Amino acid sequence: MDLVAIEDFEHEGESYRRGVTYVVPDEAGYRAHPERFAESTSDAGRAAQKDRVRSLARDPRNCEPADPTQDPRTRSQERRDGPPSFASRAVQTTRDEALRSIYDRAGEIDATSGDRLVALVEADRAGIDSEYVSAVADPAYERAFARSITNPVPGAAGMLSAEEHRAMVRVGRSMEMRALGVSEGATGGFAVPLTLDPTIMLTSNGAINPIRELATVRPILTTTWKGVNSEGVAFEFVAEAAEAKDKAPTLTQPEITPNRAQCWVPFSYETAEDWAGLSEELRRLFADAKDQKEAEVFATGKGSENIPQGLITGAEKVVETAAKEAVAIADVYSLQAALASRWQPRATWLGTNAVANQVYRFVAAGDTDEPPIMPEDRSSILGKPYREVSTMSSKTTTAGEKVLAYGDIASAYRIVDRIGLTVVPVPVVFGENRRPTGQAGLYAYFRVGAKVTVPSALQVLKVKA
Repeated sequence: MDLVAIEDFEHEGESYRRGVTYVVPDEAGYRAHPERFAESTSDAGRAAQKDRVRSLARDPRNCEPADPTQDPRTRSQERRDGPPSFASRAVQTTRDEALRSIYDRAGEIDATSGDRLVALVEADRAGIDSEYVSAVADPAYERAFARSITNPVPGAAGMLSAEEHRAMVRVGRSMEMRALGVSEGATGGFAVPLTLDPTIMLTSNGAINPIRELATVRPILTTTWKGVNSEGVAFEFVAEAAEAKDKAPTLTQPEITPNRAQCWVPFSYETAEDWAGLSEELRRLFADAKDQKEAEVFATGKGSENIPQGLITGAEKVVETAAKEAVAIADVYSLQAALASRWQPRATWLGTNAVANQVYRFVAAGDTDEPPIMPEDRSSILGKPYREVSTMSSKTTTAGEKVLAYGDIASAYRIVDRIGLTVVPVPVVFGENRRPTGQAGLYAYFRVGAKVTVPSALQVLKVKA
């Protein structure tokens, strides 16, 4: 029998850890390594053998150093806390497998989506999201999903191979762990494979929607994101031994609950027979529909009735135009000046193409009284970036309309993603006379929430009544 213990030691300032095996001699051991067992097999002899093995294990030439990429402070913490627990090793194994899955599918995932997935896995302390990513990235699951969608009839599950069935079961379990509310065994819902999932593959260019790109985006495991915000803390210079002054910030605790967005995708049985064409069409439809809806709600969502709050809707700092039902060049200067200095370095303008054209014409190129405030490519206003948001209002002569926004969008607006699109196959679609149409369909849904969490970081221009 072998006795195993954990040995910690340092050599030349580096920390080492190794599992040391104490060998209790037996007949095979004597034959293989007689030099180790020169002493008698008495208790004293065995103790001497263990001491020799321990000294060999302590020799850095016989040991491997800790992970060179790991922070030495982490290694010190490991020594204080003892050997890593089984749970932590299991989580790390799950995360490593998810990262390998992302790497293996790198040719099918764009760089932005890949970075998003890697960040999600690296921030996953519980291993739940990592298991989901790894499960839906499995090629066996993609094959099983295709069979289930293209054969939307009872008993289609019997067509799956053993590997595909295991992949389906694994994804169903990961969905249950993530509490998505639908699992294979419950209501017939399926997670969409990695390369078809628009909550992962952010590749659509339907509506012009830079708000997701500019905002702070966070994936979550729970049903509600709970954060802590403040206007900031302040340092001060003081004399030696001077008492600290009360500079406590005002803290707020915003909450964002992702809302469900759903869609219905019918397709003919003939189309279902061509999975390559259907999968490409599903990818395009899912991505475009998601992008279109998010472009709308991220700008002007109500923030109620199960709809995320839009950036313009949630803006609390409003600058009215100087004149009624009109926007002038002075209003642009006033809007920029209204934003606090701390938010100016990363500030961005938001508006429609029509508003940009109007701002561009405020000062003609040959005007000698005022310099142009916008270049010909409409890329900036007064030296700050301008981004087109097609779902904002262009009604610069209508009272009450918010037509221009300016601020630090990353600080002001937060988007909370629940990664994963779920579909429920419907095997038969019925027509107006309640007879089959030769079509099947997919009921699909995902969850996302958004809210203005730091109102002071954003200013909007409102047309005066």
